[in-house]
Amino acid sequence: MSPLPTISYGRLTGDKLPEGVKDGNGPENLKTKADIIKFLKDSFALGHKAAATLTTQNMLQTAEHSKSPRLYLATLLSG
Repeated sequence: MSPLPTISYGRLTGDKLPEGVKDGNGPENLKTKADIIKFLKDSFALGHKAAATLTTQNMLQTAEHSKSPRLYLATLLSG
């Protein structure tokens, strides 16, 4: 399971990444269906929080710790 949305959204919100999310793989501690569903729900919630940070004034600005515009990071995996 890819943590890419969580990483991208975290750059927009400034939220700390969940423990175990460091590279292109999801956390190793996701063993059960319930763990995976919780990780996905938390990722979607972070996506909503990230989208809420966008304004017409900041959407084309580069996000902190990124080379990409904020709008790109928010829509990267939504399509």
